[in-house]
Amino acid sequence: MFWTSALCSPPVLATPVPEFPEMYRTTDGSLQRVRIVTPLNGQHSPFITQYRDNTGQWRPAIVVQDSCGLDVTGAPVACDYLRQSQVNAPSGVAGLDANGIVTEPVMSQTILANRVYTAPDGTSVTLPTVSLAGTAAYSTFFTLGAESVAFGGQTDAAGTVGNTALTIVGRPYGNYNAGCTLCVFSTASSLGGGAAQAALSGIDYRTGAPAIANGDAAAAGFYQYDEVSDARIVAQASAFTATTVTLSTPMTDEQMATLHPGMYVATNVIDPSVATTDSYGVPSENAYWGYIQSWTPTTLTVYGWAVLGAGNAAAGQIPDVTHLDTTKSTYTMPMVFVGAPGKIWSKNTYVVMDGNKIYGANATARANNYEREELDFRAANFTNANSLTYHGWTTSFQCIPCASGAASADSYAYLVNGPGLPKAYVAQLYGSGLEYSGYSTWLPSNGSPSAQGGNHIMFDFASALSTGNTLHFGAKVYKDLADSSNWANWDVRLGLNVDGTRAQDVFSGGSDMAQLAWNYEGAGGTLCVLTPGYMGADPNACFNDDGSTTIYGSLTSKGAATFDAPLANVWETSAAALSAETSSGTASGQGTLSLWNTVKAGGASSEYVNVDPGTSGGFSWYELTTGAALDAGTQLAFLNGDGLTVSGNIVAGKGKSVELQDSNGSVGYTYLNTNGWVTTASSSGGFIGYSAPAFRETLTTPSSSSAPCTAGQFTDDSNYHYVCVAANTWKRVALSSF
Repeated sequence: MFWTSALCSPPVLATPVPEFPEMYRTTDGSLQRVRIVTPLNGQHSPFITQYRDNTGQWRPAIVVQDSCGLDVTGAPVACDYLRQSQVNAPSGVAGLDANGIVTEPVMSQTILANRVYTAPDGTSVTLPTVSLAGTAAYSTFFTLGAESVAFGGQTDAAGTVGNTALTIVGRPYGNYNAGCTLCVFSTASSLGGGAAQAALSGIDYRTGAPAIANGDAAAAGFYQYDEVSDARIVAQASAFTATTVTLSTPMTDEQMATLHPGMYVATNVIDPSVATTDSYGVPSENAYWGYIQSWTPTTLTVYGWAVLGAGNAAAGQIPDVTHLDTTKSTYTMPMVFVGAPGKIWSKNTYVVMDGNKIYGANATARANNYEREELDFRAANFTNANSLTYHGWTTSFQCIPCASGAASADSYAYLVNGPGLPKAYVAQLYGSGLEYSGYSTWLPSNGSPSAQGGNHIMFDFASALSTGNTLHFGAKVYKDLADSSNWANWDVRLGLNVDGTRAQDVFSGGSDMAQLAWNYEGAGGTLCVLTPGYMGADPNACFNDDGSTTIYGSLTSKGAATFDAPLANVWETSAAALSAETSSGTASGQGTLSLWNTVKAGGASSEYVNVDPGTSGGFSWYELTTGAALDAGTQLAFLNGDGLTVSGNIVAGKGKSVELQDSNGSVGYTYLNTNGWVTTASSSGGFIGYSAPAFRETLTTPSSSSAPCTAGQFTDDSNYHYVCVAANTWKRVALSSF
């Protein structure tokens, strides 16, 4: 006898239901009716009691129950067969199609994947490896977010950690999220929202040509998006206690479904004792915050309130709703912001290296080297110039529309904070490579010019002026001489250029201003000053390696000039070269020398020498008023070998005389005596006298014949001529008309 079980419920799959067989053929070829049987349902009633056969007649079903064992009393135990009605149904199982693919979504609050290790003796160790953090995992590991999926980190009963590595192999093929192997979004948007769509050639490809014309067909191994996320719930608060906040309007079930213990709760109630801005003027977070402990539709319970980062950890703080935030939000009533962060990190890497784990008798680790991140780019087979583009780290900052200066002075794109760190930045480029290039700062690598007249930028700083000009200040290496065998044939120049151009490591064009040049024109050890009027010719001045100074142009001093050492050759006043002293001790050229103790050695005197190829040279002194032309000056004196010619008086100092010599070298002195008389005396002090075509005196009369006088002294009045014939002895003769 053949038995067949009837289906217990209608099929739920969309496939055709096969015809139910009611007859079967025996081995002798005759037809026999199939006995229809039915099992019991959960209420111990048969699923069917009768059925209509293929002739239309109702026939009774035979009730049967399979037994898959006996209980402890020996009573039969019913088999727990899977029924079709349990497939893809609550409290049932997920169905598979013909390809083994689940036909309905599987939903679970907790999913746990384990890895089983079987020891050689057959003992099994089950380690948890992947979990969707449900209530159990969250209560055990409170640091896990209730929305987290944990890969590794959980322990078995013995405390052994189950570790998990994650490998993702992808092949991006299109735009948006199809363009990244791993796409990570920190956003409140759904997959249908713009924030959860990768900005990779981000134009709807279904538009056709516009999506291509405005895209770049990019792909990324890793794409990340972050935003200032909205609070999950923004609600008005009616009252605060030390551990609660009462909401003015009850939360909905949908809102409460987004809450979790440990979630941030911010308020707009501030502590007025905390500054509203930081040292850079940026609004600070001086409002009260908390962490959710539990909730009801109208109340959030927190572990306590405090101002974020203010350092006041006292328990029992109660937000005072009379002090509301006005620097960020401008609500006029107390509010709470549930699930809103106070700071956004795109990536935060925290590394711990403990030397006690690496060194010593109880070492447990070996690694003592740390590399933050390494990018290895290996290109090959690009045989043409400019056939490849490579970009490393790129930071793009944009604030539109924003007020000027919206970003605080504390904003930056790159920061190294490492007390004790030997180097903050290392660039290892060569030749003409740029170690750093910016609108202002330009730092090429360690190259040098190879051709005579070429240059290599060592560093350059630029400043754009409102006039449209650009000032460049920097240092460059120049190849002065063709010979490349001596390092001194390259010079280094430091100075200013206006409107020049930087192209890789070469500077060109513009107008050079004053420059300092080391090793100029192959003179190793020298430091020269170059100005625009002397560029390409002689420098203005050079400090030579022997300690001497050569000045090629004129020298003007606005103040006093002090020289602490003897000067061999200080000034030359003509354009021609002038040598004060040569190996033969002769002067050459043309000009004026200021010397010390040189022309007359041992004279210990300053010497001024006029050097001229002829014999008519000399020294002239002129008087010139400010603003007058040079040729309008008045000559005061002229001195040469023929004598001294003056335009004004010659004045001898008080008690001094004028020294004169005759052709034999005898010296006489002319001076004023105590009576104011012009007197000429010999070098021994003896009276010589004086001569002139005429003399004029003031008429005076001695008081008596014994009035004080010196022999030889004379005077006159209107009647007599008086002569002092001996000391204090006067004689006179009468004057008569003729």
